[in-house]
Amino acid sequence: MSNNTKEDILNATYILIAEQGIQKASFAQIAKSVGISKPSIYYYFESKDDLIKQLFDYFCTEIQFNNYFRVEDFTAENFVDKLVNIGVQMIQDQKQDPYYDNVMKEFLSLAARDKYYHDHLLEIQSFYLKGFEELLKKASTLSIITGDAVEEKAHILALVLDNIGNLIMENETINYKGIWITAVKLVFSKGDLSE
Repeated sequence: MSNNTKEDILNATYILIAEQGIQKASFAQIAKSVGISKPSIYYYFESKDDLIKQLFDYFCTEIQFNNYFRVEDFTAENFVDKLVNIGVQMIQDQKQDPYYDNVMKEFLSLAARDKYYHDHLLEIQSFYLKGFEELLKKASTLSIITGDAVEEKAHILALVLDNIGNLIMENETINYKGIWITAVKLVFSKGDLSE
C-alpha cells in the first residue's frame, strides 16, 4: 500500500467529518470513499481514534504560523504589503474550503473534552501570538514601527486574525478583508498607541 492511500484516507475522513461529524463518519464509509476494503484502513491506523488524531495532527501542522508568515521573507520594502496579503490569503483560503469550518468545529468540540486536542489548539494560538511578536520585533529593528508596545501590537494582529476565522466559521457576513487591512494599518500607524 502506498503513502497516497494514507493521504486518500485522511482526505476522505476530512470530508466525511465535515459532512457528518466525527461520530457518524465510519470506517466503512471512509473505505468506500477511497475505494479500498475496510480492513485496509487498519494498515495505516490502529483505530478510528488514531485516524482522527492523525488527521487532527496533520490539520494542525497545516495551519501553523510559520506555514504562512516566515519572518525571514519580510523586508523593509515588502513588510506591510506582505503582512496584509498573507492575512487576506488565509481568510480567502478558509472561505473557499467547503469543509474547513465544520472540521474545525468538530475539533473544537473534541478539545472541550479531551486534553490532547485542547493542548494542541492552545499551542497553535500560542505560536501565533509568539510568531507575530517575532515578526513585529523584526519590523521594529527595520524601523518600520516604533519599539513601543510591540507585544501588544503583535497580539492585536493574532487576535484579529483568530476572531476573523471564528466569525467565518459562524457564517457572519462582514468585511473580513477590510478588518484585517485596518488592523495592520493601525498597528503600523505612526500614532501613539500607549495608554
